[in-house]
Amino acid sequence: MVRHRSTTLAGIGLMLSVLPLLSCARETGVRFSPESPSAGSEINVYYVASSALADESELVLRGTYRTADGAVESLTIPNMQPGSGGTFSTRFTLPDAAVYAAFVVEDAAGQRIDANGGNLFDLLVHDADGKPLYRSLVGRADEFEDRNVHTSRGALQRAMELYPDSLDGWGRLRSLERRALGSSRGDSLFVWHHENFARIDERYRDREDLPLATAEAILDYAGEVGEAAARDHWDARVDETVGSFSWSQSVTLPILRQWQADRNDEAALDAWESYWPAAQEGQIADFAMQIAIGSQNREASDRWIQRALGRYNE
Repeated sequence: MVRHRSTTLAGIGLMLSVLPLLSCARETGVRFSPESPSAGSEINVYYVASSALADESELVLRGTYRTADGAVESLTIPNMQPGSGGTFSTRFTLPDAAVYAAFVVEDAAGQRIDANGGNLFDLLVHDADGKPLYRSLVGRADEFEDRNVHTSRGALQRAMELYPDSLDGWGRLRSLERRALGSSRGDSLFVWHHENFARIDERYRDREDLPLATAEAILDYAGEVGEAAARDHWDARVDETVGSFSWSQSVTLPILRQWQADRNDEAALDAWESYWPAAQEGQIADFAMQIAIGSQNREASDRWIQRALGRYNE
């Protein structure tokens, strides 16, 4: 069954446990302009400081952003400068890869922070029609899953209302509902999910050549709604994809993304080696060959060159 974990804003959990949160005696907080940005937008930030931060010469806006594939990266943001009325401001450019971003405000020493009462200040990336992206809402659900399960559930519920065909969200939504609401098989939500799963199962059951991600999403949902027979069916469908191009790419590309993040040649080559030859239908040989050559690992280079050539000579 597919499992989900979220990565919280680096260090905030620990800091919130040891630093006092700022109380708001007046209307304070962060305002972003535009409020519904697209990826790559320039963001103007205005912060009305609480009394505890209003006398600072400058403030730090610390943030991270999430990408569509779940990676979490730090944002580089110029410090906020004071203006009239206790308002601080700065601006930054939202990366093209960003779908969601979360922020806290702190003094230069990092001793006092405003985390919006634990809710953070956040931005969801929107499409050209002004609708939050599916992955933006999933990013918010990821951010809050270990912080506030009700907020996480609300974000994912909104995602599924807007994007009901994004099948990977249904099982997770049901899981979050049970955690947040204590739902059981006898409640109205269970009945609704049971009926919704039945519609999805009927729509996809007889389709051939389903992408691995689709089969895994339906398998996950079957487990969450307690459909044992359907779970067995979709478990078998997932097993059938092993060795296919779709499956091969599903195990190859995460290793590539991890290598792009840490540039650990040895770890990437070892990981790809563990999937050979089962994953040979995908691009594993091409990627591994390039990394091996770049790492100047002659033994690995020779091995992956032969494998790549073998694929093209078939």
